[in-house]
Amino acid sequence: MFPCKIGSVLFLLISGFNYSFSQRSITVEEVIQLTLERSDQLKAADATIDHDRLLEKTGGFIPDPELILESPTGNFMTLGVQQSFAFPTVYAKQKQLGQQQTILSEKARMITESELRKRIKEAYLQWQFAYNELEYLKEQDSLLYTIAETAEREFTAGQIDFVMKSYAQIKYVNIHTQFLEAEGQVAGDLLLIQQYAGITEDVEPTKMIKLVNNFAYSNSTVDSSMLINTPIMAYHRQRELISEKAIQLEKNKVLPNMTIGYLNQADKNTPFSQRLRFGMSVPLWFWQHSTSINAAKTMLNVSKRNTSAQAFELSQAWITAKNDALKYEVAMSYYESAGLSQADEMVEAGKRMYAAGQFDYIKYLTTLSDAFQMKLKYITLVRNYNEALISLQYLIGQ
Repeated sequence: MFPCKIGSVLFLLISGFNYSFSQRSITVEEVIQLTLERSDQLKAADATIDHDRLLEKTGGFIPDPELILESPTGNFMTLGVQQSFAFPTVYAKQKQLGQQQTILSEKARMITESELRKRIKEAYLQWQFAYNELEYLKEQDSLLYTIAETAEREFTAGQIDFVMKSYAQIKYVNIHTQFLEAEGQVAGDLLLIQQYAGITEDVEPTKMIKLVNNFAYSNSTVDSSMLINTPIMAYHRQRELISEKAIQLEKNKVLPNMTIGYLNQADKNTPFSQRLRFGMSVPLWFWQHSTSINAAKTMLNVSKRNTSAQAFELSQAWITAKNDALKYEVAMSYYESAGLSQADEMVEAGKRMYAAGQFDYIKYLTTLSDAFQMKLKYITLVRNYNEALISLQYLIGQ
């Protein structure tokens, strides 16, 4: 029986070595870089910025001139031209509004990139976890297969009863099922990473380790300062600024429009200076202008409300993610200080007791299962902790 166990361990080490080093590792930063270079979302955001920059130029555009051909006196046809334009400050305000719209598109792009980074980090983290879980299950699957085979032979030889043999087989089937599910999960996660990065080669993730970020332990003053400067808040403050510029524009539209032109209204000998015409609009229908101004003011109020609501949501999301990080940190501390070493000690003690005949299959397998669950619980905590930190990173635009 003992040589079988030694063989199982050797098989595990060899197969594990091949599994871990047969493929190239790819880091999360490499995946992010490859994804950002080919992202249609970012390309669309860049195109939107280019579009808005072009529209900035339209802020200074004036209407096309009117060409007039008529017979004012009824004796001859004369050619005239008329050009209308708004008060000069209107064009300045329109250009300023266009510039602020471009800045808004740039801030929207930052949010798009931040969201994309978050999705990739979460997908990569899930891939790392599934890969680590698969390695644990591979070890258990190989070991329990050997134990189940040994139990079958010992039952046939009459050395153990049916219950012990069945228990060993049930434990193996349970782990083997989990192992097959984990293989499918890793394959699916790999496919997702390949789609993000635009690659087809089989790669493996780097080892999952606990991330480190000091802001998880910052005080409320530091938290407030960081949240104020996040891309999301910058975007909403920019919308407020656009609303303010829109109010300024509507107020300038109240100023009179200008008209200049040329048209001979008399005989053919009329002096050139008498053929010129000048006009100015009178903002008589003041209620129309006041309605537009009030509408712009209402939009500013809406923007401020949205900024306030977003700040509240951001604060709540920050508190939730931060509390999760701290909660998982406390749980991990136990496993790092005692739990993992205890799990290793349980495995070694179980092996010795089983080899000495002091443990039957049920006690031995229960010991192995408990130790395995403790290790699996730890990597689950690491994943949850890292996930909380990824959320914190996203909230401040990292």
